[in-house]
Amino acid sequence: MNIIYITNSRIPTHKAHGVNIMQMCFNFADCGVKVKLMLPKRKNEIVSDPFNYYRLPANFTITNVPVFDAVDRRWPYGFLIVQFFYSIQLFFSRNLGDKKNVIIFSRDHFSALLLAWRGYKVFHDLHGFPDKNWWFWKIILKNMTGIITTNLWKKQQCMEKFNIPAKKFLVFPNGFDLQKFSNLPNKQDSRRKLSLPDSKSLAVYTGQLYDWKGANFLTKAAVQLPEVLFIFVGGDKSLVEDFKKSYKADNCIFLGHQPYYNIPLYLSAADVLVLPNSKHAKDKRFSIFSQYDTSPIKLFEYMSSKRPIIASNLPSILEILNKDNAIIFKADSTDSFIKNMRKLLKDNPLGQKVADRANQDVQQYSWKKRAIAILQFIEHHVEN
Repeated sequence: MNIIYITNSRIPTHKAHGVNIMQMCFNFADCGVKVKLMLPKRKNEIVSDPFNYYRLPANFTITNVPVFDAVDRRWPYGFLIVQFFYSIQLFFSRNLGDKKNVIIFSRDHFSALLLAWRGYKVFHDLHGFPDKNWWFWKIILKNMTGIITTNLWKKQQCMEKFNIPAKKFLVFPNGFDLQKFSNLPNKQDSRRKLSLPDSKSLAVYTGQLYDWKGANFLTKAAVQLPEVLFIFVGGDKSLVEDFKKSYKADNCIFLGHQPYYNIPLYLSAADVLVLPNSKHAKDKRFSIFSQYDTSPIKLFEYMSSKRPIIASNLPSILEILNKDNAIIFKADSTDSFIKNMRKLLKDNPLGQKVADRANQDVQQYSWKKRAIAILQFIEHHVEN
């Protein structure tokens, strides 16, 4: 089988979708599939080679598709302009290969539709349910050979709103790299390597600092937990600077973006890992995304790190976490968060119990198992 993975993304990227893309390509190839990742050729502030950046062997090829980089030129609707050029280039490309032997695996919906119209078997990895233009999305998804969603909610929405049959779907969430999160150093060694204090309780949050991810909530709650040092790993430069100016609590450290290969060390250094997704966002669609749609990669990385997790009780999170493998607090409730944090920090056996259970539960969500499940799904649909 030959797979061409198409995505309108810059790789490498500080954002989590880059991890998903590179891991899926690597694990498809590791299963014996010939894989080509096709990316728009755009200016990238990260100059590192993608394989080096994500610490992955180069077992697949990467092709850069020439586009007009309207984003770099700061044009209005720049992303859509890039998407248009990228999709048209792919549609007319002579380098995709024979339709009988090539499978298109896509995260870009417009390219996916054009290539389906061109006669390719296209499988769409749907990571966000659309909030508008449902008539257009119905056309796109009905033309797909198969659809992969990262949670049950998206599958149900597609079935109800677009009348797509259940047999066309595979539900499999995001995952984690089993190798990167095996044999982690102990807490003290991790802190020493990262120059973090060994004398305080550490709560670690990784990821972007967007409101719907709960970063604002967490900084405000931290003020009432002076005995805990909160480490924020990640975030765009401008947002990190805004947070440093707005939240001057002595127990909050904003480190900004860190190399991806260091993330396991930060998780291993923690006493508690925090997943504070919020129901509230300035942009309503992100409120819905947080509550029902998201499948956070950091969730699975948290579970694999053998550190206790405290997480908000949103439906998207509760598809994976429960009272046995995490401490669950009421979303956006400072009182609930503080009460459960203090309970967790005082009760070491409880923390160890939920951490061990989370580590057991997460084994079914490795990137390798996701790749195997998708390949089996593809083979079934191609044969039938």
